[in-house]
Amino acid sequence: MNSNIVIVDAPDASDGDPTHRPEGAQYKLCNPPNIYLEKLGTGWMKHRGKAKPGMRYFLKKLPTGYEVYEKTRANGAQVGRTDRWLYGYPGHKWFDSPNRFLPHFIHLLDNDGSNIGCNCTVCLGSAGKSRMGRASTGSTAGEKQTTTAPTAKPRNRPPGKSGPRKIISKPAPTGPTDEEGTPDVYRILIDRLKKAGSMDVPITEQFSMDWRAEHEQSTNQLDEISRQPGWVPRVGEIVLFVRTLKEGQSIGYHAPTRTYRIRSSEDGKQGSLPAWEAGVVTLTSMDELEIDDLLQETENHHEYQVNYSGFRVEPLPDPNSADKSLSKRHKYVPVSQMRPFVFWQQILQNLKQGTWHTSIVNAMKTMSSFSLRDKFHFSGTWPTAAISCRGIYIGSELIIAGDVVRLRKVGEETISDIMRISSIKLRLQRLDEASDNDNDDRHPYNLSVHITGKTFTTDISKAYDEEEIDPADHGLEAFAEYSTEWYLRHPQNKKLEVPFFRIMGRCYETDAMEKWLPPDATNLSVGLDGIIDGRAYSEKHDKRILEGKTWFWGEHRADSLGVETLNGQEVSKFDPDRDPKKWRRQIRVLEGIADEKERQALKKQTMNHRPLRGYEQGNSMVDAAMHLEEAAGNFESEAASAAEDTEGRSSRKRSRSVAENSRGRDEADDEEEDEDDEDVEAAVDDFIFELAEDVARPKGNVMVELDEDDADGEQEQHKLALPSKRRRH
Repeated sequence: MNSNIVIVDAPDASDGDPTHRPEGAQYKLCNPPNIYLEKLGTGWMKHRGKAKPGMRYFLKKLPTGYEVYEKTRANGAQVGRTDRWLYGYPGHKWFDSPNRFLPHFIHLLDNDGSNIGCNCTVCLGSAGKSRMGRASTGSTAGEKQTTTAPTAKPRNRPPGKSGPRKIISKPAPTGPTDEEGTPDVYRILIDRLKKAGSMDVPITEQFSMDWRAEHEQSTNQLDEISRQPGWVPRVGEIVLFVRTLKEGQSIGYHAPTRTYRIRSSEDGKQGSLPAWEAGVVTLTSMDELEIDDLLQETENHHEYQVNYSGFRVEPLPDPNSADKSLSKRHKYVPVSQMRPFVFWQQILQNLKQGTWHTSIVNAMKTMSSFSLRDKFHFSGTWPTAAISCRGIYIGSELIIAGDVVRLRKVGEETISDIMRISSIKLRLQRLDEASDNDNDDRHPYNLSVHITGKTFTTDISKAYDEEEIDPADHGLEAFAEYSTEWYLRHPQNKKLEVPFFRIMGRCYETDAMEKWLPPDATNLSVGLDGIIDGRAYSEKHDKRILEGKTWFWGEHRADSLGVETLNGQEVSKFDPDRDPKKWRRQIRVLEGIADEKERQALKKQTMNHRPLRGYEQGNSMVDAAMHLEEAAGNFESEAASAAEDTEGRSSRKRSRSVAENSRGRDEADDEEEDEDDEDVEAAVDDFIFELAEDVARPKGNVMVELDEDDADGEQEQHKLALPSKRRRH
């Protein structure tokens, strides 16, 4: 090797999608892609300030998921020339040069593989942030609107053109789809795994409007939850709550009767029993909570309305019934009027079941349900694979990576083990024995959900060795008071993997338990009987659980709870405005693969049915779109003024189709009208892109290392009632 050549081993921080590859025998894999490797290696060293004169820097390899393909021109003025493109971008667009990819590459390395906020030309083109705007405020009728050119050219519009966007047709995605016609990304990944042998890629669902709209918001929400104490109620969790308390009242434990009663803060006297209900948390507090808020709202929150400082809770309807009206009786309550549902036996003890609110029984029916949340990574070696998830709803609680949870083996009457979760995975096994068609009557493949993490025990007989550990050394200070002795369950460099049903809820911090359950504040097993009994009741009474199964697997949280609305809005299939076909047309426009017929159909449908609320009055783009006319089967439009005509001004210009049927128009007027039509068509094209991009753009994927499973990882099989085959959430 030449002495002036340096191989650069950059971190493999990638958003690459190996499913994005060109089709056709004319495309050949370029290996090694030296021009890319040198440009990227040199650019990375310069970015770090470590490049030296006279040295040549080559990247060791392209980011995972990216590959360069080349094609030799067979005709034209430059016959014989070889063109190269870089494939693997998660939005299924290609880079046509290493110089265009370099800003994206550097952004990935600086942001641990996330493309959020990337300003490369491809990311900006996908987002549409730099398209030419036509907004104006208050210009008078008939005046031309002026624009300021952005730094990046509008996507798919030729340089120097202000007219209609040139449509570049690209192949649409093909392959398995779900029941709504959306590409089934999981089946596609399995098929790719079968061909490739092994894969390790982030999951993106570019052609799922649900995913595009929810992905970024959900990721941010889970990031926020991970920074909160475990005692803060989470969206989607079932809680016991008291609808109304008077000023100065709180809920406290009454030791003589072993009940929870309404207490007066003035004299401390215990009063009547609270009227408990069970509901799902749909909005969380906008305020920062303190541990003392668990018993009574602190002074810091009195200046805010309860719909700001409190939680929105919706009573749970019967999952077996078509009547979901109970969901409409929502209430905003402070956290002091809520308790985790897993402690229902302690909270409701000495209350006859006949006096319970019906929502409590409804909640019990869902305790043997679960649903996965935020599937973000796919990995495997044929014929097995794993899908990593950021969270899982088990019964009443949301469990996420980073949580400390309680573990129980089947048959154990007490809890002595806790785990800090590092990963949640849906495992796919024996793929080679399954049908290639998920829509047939056979089970497509073996599925199991497992949780992995560092595990600790208070039982020395379960310990890996007899050496005690300091909980503080493992980030367990908040749980130390559960026991005077703590041990590791496995070697320091190992982790334990268990089936999800061994999770017995979050392990709550002992200072929170002191507020909720004073007699059992340091009892690690408190609530265990309630969880076991609740799951048994659910297995028997939830009619959605199929015969021979013990769990109901919901497609998403609303599905597992059996609700049709959240926050007053219909969800999923119950949404009357759900239109997957229209959404796919919008996404095809957004991704640049729609043909002209599809674009015109979307324009027509949008103009006929969508109200143009939320846009600035006087926006020429909106005005033009609102005055579209169809003439001779073509969309020809006139530019509407940005403000109402004032008295004495000329009326709005007519469209070209009208002008051509009018007499007395001179040639100058016709030329001016042609220019207007061109401007308006461009404005409408921009408007259609705004409509198509009126959803959250996916902005990257969280990457995690695969865990080392403990040698004695317990691979217990469990009986699941599978969700519908549209497994997209």
